Amino acid sequence: MLLLSEKWLSVDADYDDKMLKHLLRIMKMKDKILSTGILFFTCLGAAQSAIAYEIVCPKSVTVIYAKPDLKQVPEGWDVSEKKQDLISLSGVGVYSGKPVDLAVLKPNPVIINGQKQQLGWQVNREYDNPYGGNWVGCSYNYYEVELTRQIDRSMKTCWAVYSQDKYQATLAKLVCSTEVVE
Repeated sequence: MLLLSEKWLSVDADYDDKMLKHLLRIMKMKDKILSTGILFFTCLGAAQSAIAYEIVCPKSVTVIYAKPDLKQVPEGWDVSEKKQDLISLSGVGVYSGKPVDLAVLKPNPVIINGQKQQLGWQVNREYDNPYGGNWVGCSYNYYEVELTRQIDRSMKTCWAVYSQDKYQATLAKLVCSTEVVE
Protein backbone atom coordinates (compact mmCIF):
# COMPACT_ATOMS: atom_id res chain seq x y z
CA MET A 1 0.00 0.00 0.00
CA LEU A 2 2.86 2.32 0.83
CA LEU A 3 4.52 1.73 -2.56
CA LEU A 4 1.32 2.61 -4.37
CA SER A 5 0.92 5.85 -2.45
CA GLU A 6 4.55 6.80 -3.19
CA LYS A 7 3.91 6.29 -6.91
CA TRP A 8 0.78 8.41 -6.71
CA LEU A 9 2.66 11.14 -4.85
CA SER A 10 5.28 11.31 -7.57
CA VAL A 11 2.72 11.90 -10.36
CA ASP A 12 0.74 14.89 -9.14
CA ALA A 13 0.59 16.44 -5.65
CA ASP A 14 -3.07 17.54 -6.03
CA TYR A 15 -4.07 14.13 -7.35
CA ASP A 16 -2.08 12.51 -4.54
CA ASP A 17 -3.98 14.43 -1.85
CA LYS A 18 -7.32 13.40 -3.30
CA MET A 19 -6.24 9.79 -3.64
CA LEU A 20 -4.77 9.69 -0.15
CA LYS A 21 -7.97 11.14 1.33
CA HIS A 22 -9.99 8.59 -0.64
CA LEU A 23 -7.82 5.73 0.63
CA LEU A 24 -8.11 6.98 4.21
CA ARG A 25 -11.92 7.14 3.83
CA ILE A 26 -11.97 3.55 2.52
CA MET A 27 -9.77 2.39 5.37
CA LYS A 28 -12.02 4.08 7.93
CA MET A 29 -15.08 2.45 6.34
CA LYS A 30 -13.35 -0.92 6.50
CA ASP A 31 -12.61 -0.32 10.19
CA LYS A 32 -16.28 0.56 10.82
CA ILE A 33 -17.47 -2.49 8.90
CA LEU A 34 -14.98 -4.68 10.73
CA SER A 35 -15.96 -3.18 14.11
CA THR A 36 -19.66 -3.62 13.33
CA GLY A 37 -19.05 -7.21 12.21
CA ILE A 38 -17.08 -8.00 15.35
CA LEU A 39 -19.80 -6.42 17.51
CA PHE A 40 -22.51 -8.39 15.67
CA PHE A 41 -20.74 -11.74 16.05
CA THR A 42 -19.88 -10.97 19.68
CA CYS A 43 -23.55 -10.27 20.44
CA LEU A 44 -24.63 -13.33 18.47
CA GLY A 45 -22.18 -15.47 20.43
CA ALA A 46 -23.39 -14.04 23.75
CA ALA A 47 -27.02 -14.76 22.86
CA GLN A 48 -26.19 -18.32 21.90
CA SER A 49 -23.94 -18.93 24.92
CA ALA A 50 -26.91 -18.52 27.28
CA ILE A 51 -28.07 -21.99 26.17
CA ALA A 52 -24.93 -23.40 24.58
CA TYR A 53 -23.91 -25.91 27.22
CA GLU A 54 -24.99 -29.50 26.58
CA ILE A 55 -24.01 -32.82 28.07
CA VAL A 56 -24.98 -35.69 25.77
CA CYS A 57 -25.27 -39.12 27.39
CA PRO A 58 -23.66 -41.98 25.46
CA LYS A 59 -26.37 -44.18 23.90
CA SER A 60 -25.03 -47.37 25.45
CA VAL A 61 -22.09 -48.81 27.34
CA THR A 62 -20.47 -52.23 27.25
CA VAL A 63 -19.96 -53.86 30.62
CA ILE A 64 -17.41 -56.60 31.12
CA TYR A 65 -18.53 -58.85 33.94
CA ALA A 66 -16.58 -61.08 36.28
CA LYS A 67 -17.97 -64.20 37.89
CA PRO A 68 -20.15 -63.02 40.80
CA ASP A 69 -18.75 -63.76 44.21
CA LEU A 70 -21.67 -65.19 46.19
CA LYS A 71 -21.50 -65.65 49.92
CA GLN A 72 -23.04 -69.09 49.50
CA VAL A 73 -24.12 -70.95 46.37
CA PRO A 74 -27.32 -72.92 47.06
CA GLU A 75 -26.87 -76.67 46.90
CA GLY A 76 -27.38 -78.06 43.40
CA TRP A 77 -26.85 -74.69 41.69
CA ASP A 78 -23.97 -73.23 39.66
CA VAL A 79 -23.18 -69.57 39.19
CA SER A 80 -23.32 -68.51 35.54
CA GLU A 81 -20.80 -66.12 34.16
CA LYS A 82 -21.54 -63.25 31.77
CA LYS A 83 -18.62 -62.18 29.64
CA GLN A 84 -19.90 -58.80 28.51
CA ASP A 85 -23.17 -57.07 27.93
CA LEU A 86 -24.24 -54.01 25.97
CA ILE A 87 -26.63 -51.99 28.12
CA SER A 88 -28.72 -49.07 26.91
CA LEU A 89 -29.33 -45.63 28.30
CA SER A 90 -32.42 -45.48 30.50
CA GLY A 91 -32.39 -41.91 31.85
CA VAL A 92 -30.65 -38.76 33.00
CA GLY A 93 -30.77 -37.02 36.38
CA VAL A 94 -29.11 -34.24 38.37
CA TYR A 95 -27.39 -34.52 41.75
CA SER A 96 -26.58 -31.96 44.41
CA GLY A 97 -22.99 -32.81 45.20
CA LYS A 98 -21.15 -35.92 44.07
CA PRO A 99 -23.43 -38.76 42.91
CA VAL A 100 -21.90 -41.17 45.42
CA ASP A 101 -23.76 -39.19 48.13
CA LEU A 102 -27.09 -40.02 46.39
CA ALA A 103 -28.59 -36.51 46.69
CA VAL A 104 -30.77 -36.77 43.56
CA LEU A 105 -32.65 -33.55 42.80
CA LYS A 106 -36.32 -33.69 41.91
CA PRO A 107 -37.03 -32.16 38.49
CA ASN A 108 -39.54 -29.32 38.13
CA PRO A 109 -41.13 -27.80 35.03
CA VAL A 110 -39.30 -24.74 33.63
CA ILE A 111 -40.14 -22.43 30.74
CA ILE A 112 -37.28 -21.92 28.30
CA ASN A 113 -37.73 -19.58 25.31
CA GLY A 114 -41.50 -19.84 25.69
CA GLN A 115 -41.50 -23.66 25.76
CA LYS A 116 -42.34 -25.67 28.85
CA GLN A 117 -39.76 -28.29 29.77
CA GLN A 118 -41.08 -30.87 32.26
CA LEU A 119 -37.69 -32.02 33.55
CA GLY A 120 -35.84 -28.91 34.73
CA TRP A 121 -33.44 -28.16 37.56
CA GLN A 122 -32.01 -25.01 39.15
CA VAL A 123 -28.31 -25.75 39.52
CA ASN A 124 -25.26 -24.33 41.27
CA ARG A 125 -27.24 -22.57 43.97
CA GLU A 126 -25.67 -21.52 47.26
CA TYR A 127 -26.53 -24.76 49.00
CA ASP A 128 -25.13 -26.93 46.16
CA ASN A 129 -21.67 -25.36 46.15
CA PRO A 130 -20.40 -26.59 49.56
CA TYR A 131 -21.17 -30.15 48.38
CA GLY A 132 -19.23 -29.96 45.12
CA GLY A 133 -21.76 -28.24 42.84
CA ASN A 134 -24.13 -30.23 40.67
CA TRP A 135 -23.52 -33.40 38.69
CA VAL A 136 -25.39 -35.08 35.86
CA GLY A 137 -25.88 -38.83 35.92
CA CYS A 138 -26.62 -40.91 32.82
CA SER A 139 -28.07 -44.23 33.96
CA TYR A 140 -27.96 -47.49 32.04
CA ASN A 141 -30.24 -50.46 32.56
CA TYR A 142 -32.00 -48.58 35.37
CA TYR A 143 -28.93 -47.67 37.44
CA GLU A 144 -26.98 -50.89 36.87
CA VAL A 145 -24.29 -48.52 35.61
CA GLU A 146 -24.19 -44.74 35.85
CA LEU A 147 -21.83 -42.33 34.10
CA THR A 148 -21.47 -39.00 35.91
CA ARG A 149 -19.99 -35.62 35.09
CA GLN A 150 -19.89 -32.31 36.93
CA ILE A 151 -22.06 -29.52 35.50
CA ASP A 152 -20.16 -26.33 34.71
CA ARG A 153 -20.49 -24.03 37.73
CA SER A 154 -21.49 -21.04 35.58
CA MET A 155 -24.74 -22.78 34.59
CA LYS A 156 -27.92 -21.86 36.50
CA THR A 157 -30.75 -23.83 34.85
CA CYS A 158 -30.68 -27.24 33.16
CA TRP A 159 -33.32 -29.42 31.54
CA ALA A 160 -33.40 -32.93 30.10
CA VAL A 161 -34.16 -33.52 26.44
CA TYR A 162 -35.16 -37.05 25.44
CA SER A 163 -35.52 -38.51 21.96
CA GLN A 164 -35.21 -41.85 20.22
CA ASP A 165 -33.00 -43.06 17.41
CA LYS A 166 -34.29 -44.99 14.38
CA TYR A 167 -34.19 -48.24 16.42
CA GLN A 168 -36.29 -46.71 19.23
CA ALA A 169 -33.32 -46.58 21.62
CA THR A 170 -33.46 -43.80 24.21
CA LEU A 171 -31.26 -40.77 23.63
CA ALA A 172 -30.85 -38.09 26.31
CA LYS A 173 -28.95 -34.90 26.89
CA LEU A 174 -28.86 -32.24 29.55
CA VAL A 175 -29.06 -28.69 28.18
CA CYS A 176 -28.04 -25.84 30.46
CA SER A 177 -28.29 -22.07 30.53
CA THR A 178 -26.54 -19.33 32.45
CA GLU A 179 -29.93 -17.70 33.01
CA VAL A 180 -31.88 -18.34 36.19
CA VAL A 181 -35.38 -19.50 35.23
CA GLU A 182 -38.03 -19.78 37.90
